[in-house]
Amino acid sequence: MAGLLVLASAAPLRADSYITSTGLYYKERSTRVVAPAVNAHVELPSGWSVDGGVLVDQVTSASAAFTPDDKAFTEYRIQGTLGVDYTLRSGVVGVLALDSLRVGANARVSNESDYRSILGGGRLNALFNDKLSSAGASFQYQADALRQPGPSGIRRNLKAVFVSLTGSQVITPRFLVGGVFNAQILRGYLENVYRLEQHPTERNDYSLGYFLRYRYGPWGLGGIFEQCAHYSTWGHKALTTNLEIWQTITPWLEVVPRIRVHVQGSVDFVNRLDVPDPNDPTGDPITLFTTDPTLFEAQTVTGGVRFIFAPPFLDGLQINPAYYVMYQSTRYGIAHIAQVVLYYPFSIE
Repeated sequence: MAGLLVLASAAPLRADSYITSTGLYYKERSTRVVAPAVNAHVELPSGWSVDGGVLVDQVTSASAAFTPDDKAFTEYRIQGTLGVDYTLRSGVVGVLALDSLRVGANARVSNESDYRSILGGGRLNALFNDKLSSAGASFQYQADALRQPGPSGIRRNLKAVFVSLTGSQVITPRFLVGGVFNAQILRGYLENVYRLEQHPTERNDYSLGYFLRYRYGPWGLGGIFEQCAHYSTWGHKALTTNLEIWQTITPWLEVVPRIRVHVQGSVDFVNRLDVPDPNDPTGDPITLFTTDPTLFEAQTVTGGVRFIFAPPFLDGLQINPAYYVMYQSTRYGIAHIAQVVLYYPFSIE
C-alpha cells in the first residue's frame, strides 16, 4: 500500500474528470472480502473540482482465519467520501513562482455493525519549475468508535492524526523521481476486540519512501521501482519493495506485471512486557501481549498482472482487470486477489 501511496501522492496534478467503478474480491484461508466501489472526480471550468465515492465491504467473520469454519458474509461496511478542491492556475508564494496550486478539503465516513470511523482534513498540491516539479502535503484527523451491541458491550475510542509530505521531479522527458514521508499518531484502543490481546494505547508510525519511474516510448516499455521503509514506536520495522513493468502490446492494450515484497520484524512486546496500567498508574502493572499475526516477524510476496484495455470502439472507456497471488508467512496463508476497474474520462465545458 505504501508504494501505491507514493504514486498517488507524487503524480502530477490531473485536469480530467472521470468515473471509476471497482470490483474487488479477496480470498485467504477462511476469510473473504467483496468490495464494490464507485468514485467520481469532476473538474469544473471555474477552477473548482469535486470528488466523491461510495464503497461497500462485505467480509466474512473477522476471526475466520483462526477457526475451521468459512462462514457466509457476516459483516458489512459502508464508506462514503467527499472532497472539494480549488486550483489557482498560477501565482507566487513567497519567492516561489507556481504554475498551479491546488488547495482542498476532504471527509470520509465509514460505518459497520460495531465500528464507526469519521475522518476529515485538508490537502494542497503545487506544480512549479515549468511543471517539472511537484510538492504536496496533507493533514487528516480521524475519530473511531467501537460499540459492541448489548448493555455490557465494549465501548472504546481511537483518535488518529495523519500527515503526509510528497514531492517529485522530472529529470528527463522519460524519467521521473519522487518521494513521500508519512506519519501516523494513534491514541486509544489499538486491539482487536475479537482476539485475546493487550496492546499499548499509544503508537506512532512513520514511513519514508521513494520511487523511480521510466518510460521508453519506441519500445512501449516502462516501469516503476518503489521502496518504502516503515518504523513504529512499538519497535515494529519493515521494508516494502515494489516493481511494475509496463509493456504496450497494441495502441489499446497494455500489460503490467507486478511483484511486491514486504519484510517486517516483530513488535517489542511479543515477550509479554509488564508496564504501568494507563487507567490506574498507581496500581499493579499490566502485561502486554499480542495475538495479531501482522505484528510478528513476517514476509509477504505478491505477484500478478493487470491489463489496461481501451479499444477505440469503447469511446474512451478503459477496462482494467487484475489478478494477484499473495504468499504470507503468517497463519493467514496464501491470498488470491482479483480486481476489475472501469475507468471513463469526460470533460465539462
